[in-house]
Formats: sequence, C-alpha cells, structure tokens
Amino acid sequence: MNNKNRFYRSAARLMTLMAVASFLPNVASAAFIDFSGTVTTAAVSYGSPGIANGDALTGFIEINDAAAAPGTTFDAGDLLGFDFSVGGVDFALPGVSPFIGFGGTVSADGLTLSNILIQTNAMTSVPNCVNCFLTIANTGLFTVNFADYVVGGFFTGNLNTPSIRPQPVADADVPEPSAAVLFAIGLMLLSVSLWRRSAR
Repeated sequence: MNNKNRFYRSAARLMTLMAVASFLPNVASAAFIDFSGTVTTAAVSYGSPGIANGDALTGFIEINDAAAAPGTTFDAGDLLGFDFSVGGVDFALPGVSPFIGFGGTVSADGLTLSNILIQTNAMTSVPNCVNCFLTIANTGLFTVNFADYVVGGFFTGNLNTPSIRPQPVADADVPEPSAAVLFAIGLMLLSVSLWRRSAR
C-alpha cells in the first residue's frame, strides 16, 4: 500500500469516527430540584436577621442526575449545588457545608420528592443573622433558627411542593449538518482508497 492510500484510509477513519461521536446524545449530568415557600410566623426575642412575615423562600438543590431517577433516594454524597434565600438571608455552598442532615427520595413519577430533610450547619458569616440555620422537612414547613447575644428566635413558613426540573432530551435523532458532511467525506475518501487499491 502506497503513502497516498494510507493517507486516504487514515483520513476516512478519523472523519468517520468524528462524525459518529457527534451523533452520540448529550447526557445531562445534574438535576435541579426547586423549592419555594412563604414565611408565616415569627418568634423573635430581640432584633431581626433580615427576615419578616410574608418574605419568600426560594432556592434549589443540585444533585447527580442518576440520583434524580424516580423512586431513588439521595444523600449528601449526591449533592452538587445548594442555594436558598429567605428574605434577606442567603444559605449557599460552601457556607452551609457540611450539613447536619441532608437527604430525600424522588417520587415515583419523578416530578417531585416524597421525602426530604435538609438541615444546614449554623451560618456564622451572614450579616444580621449570626448562627442562622435552615431546616426543611416533610411537613410542608421550613424553619430558620438564629441566635446570638442580641438576636434570637425563629421563623417558620409554608413550603410548597418541590419540583424537579425536566432534563434535556438527548438530540441524537437529528445529526448536525457538519457531522453529516464529515461522514460523507469519510466515505468518499474510503471509496477512493479502495478504488486506487483495486486499480493497481
């Protein structure tokens, strides 16, 4: 086999592999679970940590995609991201890590959670909310506890049903135009190589 044939065959293989690789689906690596709620009760002995009745709880947890499958139980080992806000107080990684408790179970339909318990460690860096920690549990309620020398008490609120964001659907059914071109060129080069070989 001469050098030209080797070149044609090598180029054909490379382009074909590149084209096939581009056909493979893009698989999501993470799932997001969204939370929302409203503060309904305040029990403050003195001061205020920037939270009041009527304030909103918003936030999400990000876990490994495999841990978000229907009926799957997850724990802190599956955690990729965490960010919650209640009024003017933010609970986010890495400030809330490690957790006192973290875990849950995805519902059978994969749309929400059938079980959840999140309790953060005390936050020492939140302005106006020294030693704050957030608790979310199955009861449909959340609690923000706080305590220092001049501020103490807790807030509770109603927690709405958590929702799991739908993951992107793999787009392997429709190849990119560039992938189709690569595949065609690869076949063409392979054909030329075979033709030149048979013509010898």
